[in-house]
Amino acid sequence: VTELTRQHGRMLRDKLKAQPARSGRGRAAHGTVQRNFNIPKAAINHGIKELDILMSNPFNAIDLGKAPVRAYDLRHPLPKPVIAAMYGELSNNQVLLDIWTMIHHTGAQNAEILGLKTTDLYLADPIPHFEITPNDERSVKERARIRKVPLIGLALETAQRLAASSRDGDYLFPKYGPTNKHTNFSNTCMTRLRKHTKDYRHSIYSLRHHMKDCMRQADVPLRVQLAIMGHSDGERVSEQYGSAVTLEEMHKAMLSLTLI
Repeated sequence: VTELTRQHGRMLRDKLKAQPARSGRGRAAHGTVQRNFNIPKAAINHGIKELDILMSNPFNAIDLGKAPVRAYDLRHPLPKPVIAAMYGELSNNQVLLDIWTMIHHTGAQNAEILGLKTTDLYLADPIPHFEITPNDERSVKERARIRKVPLIGLALETAQRLAASSRDGDYLFPKYGPTNKHTNFSNTCMTRLRKHTKDYRHSIYSLRHHMKDCMRQADVPLRVQLAIMGHSDGERVSEQYGSAVTLEEMHKAMLSLTLI
């Protein structure tokens, strides 16, 4: 650790930026470079702390550049015809269909749904919901991500069926539940999605953008939108005042949406 220098950090940055994108179109996205750079950076921080080394992390404040604004880096909401087509596309694979349904009807992130266990479900409560909380296998990077998400419609039906057929403490989706299996789901589902849209601004994550659009169209208050999506609006001082958004408010808002 003590032999590392800022030049090593710059060399790693340049190597990461030179790697091809997963899609095969151009170089790795800025977000990918940043995530991959932060892994060794965090490891160095850990070493400095645990080994009581009196030094600063040489990888701190390495300039990674600004994210370029490129059309295929952006994510657009999935059009409703594409969403409907995917229900048909996934009808021959119950696991993929269930995951797609849960993401679509909750607005949660892929990883948040894939990592759900039966112990995260509260189906007998007056408002059925699941909770996103950190545990030994799942970290939650932002405080706003720790939240309750109401279950309605097809998402509730799916959660009830899966809970009834799973043992207590099991993943709802054992094949993809562990963190190292999340990419397998993304790759498999994206192959199916590409049959129905060639737009590289469309991805599974675009379902979250679709949820956001639906909430805007239904005039859901911004504070409720943020709570459902697990977003923080840190720039607003008013966010620090008043009561937190209740599960009842989120449930009422989600019942008002037209998702398809």
